[in-house]
Amino acid sequence: MLAKKLNAKLDLVHVSVENWLTALMEKHKKFWEEPPEPEEAPEGFEGEWVPPPIIWGTELEMAVYASMKAGGGPTHEQNVQILKMFMNSPEAQTKGYVLDLNFYRTPESWAKIIRSE
Repeated sequence: MLAKKLNAKLDLVHVSVENWLTALMEKHKKFWEEPPEPEEAPEGFEGEWVPPPIIWGTELEMAVYASMKAGGGPTHEQNVQILKMFMNSPEAQTKGYVLDLNFYRTPESWAKIIRSE
């Protein structure tokens, strides 16, 4: 709540893994509402055609989504990657940011992650 209020008051970038995960789920849902047609076999191809997998997101997005689908969530390394991505964005570098660490509540605390990275 405090991070959201600071963000609104000071017009900063709200850095939050929870926001990233919410956007990820929306991106996945939107993509699959109208999935692309499978790729056709190349002209002159003989044999059984297996189209390549459909790529709907970045490697990080697809890995985190697969983990969530299996009942997990982002790994420590993925959380750090998500935070760094937000904090190093051009918008955050220009405007500044509020780091919201409320989402991650395990023995591996955000404070420990931030200090270690």
